[in-house]
Amino acid sequence: STDVDSSSFTYSLVAGAGDTDNAAFTISGSDLKITASPDFETKASYAVRVRTFDGTSTFEKAFTIFINDVNEAPTDITLSASAINENVVANSTVGALSSTDVDSSSFTYSLVAGAGDTDNAAFTISGSDLK
Repeated sequence: STDVDSSSFTYSLVAGAGDTDNAAFTISGSDLKITASPDFETKASYAVRVRTFDGTSTFEKAFTIFINDVNEAPTDITLSASAINENVVANSTVGALSSTDVDSSSFTYSLVAGAGDTDNAAFTISGSDLK
């Protein structure tokens, strides 16, 4: 707060124009804190109304808190088919890979080392096709 005759302030969330999302925040000392982890894809901004009190007088102001969109990791990967007929020619497509990601629709696939990689050498990936 800016005040020509005080340097000690108490802050609170108050009702009034711009208080739409006050319930999603708390104030601790002079820090405005969000009560739950925000998600840009669900809500890109919040509106709060704050009061400052210098012991004698008050001043209120509405603020818009913008949520930065960060790239979340993919949450799932699927294969359209998990069986292939015997005796098919080499490099036949087993199935198409697809991913679930709230931020992206373009993916790159690769076979990686780790649990379940026993037969990786028997397959290749071309674009999104497991062959």
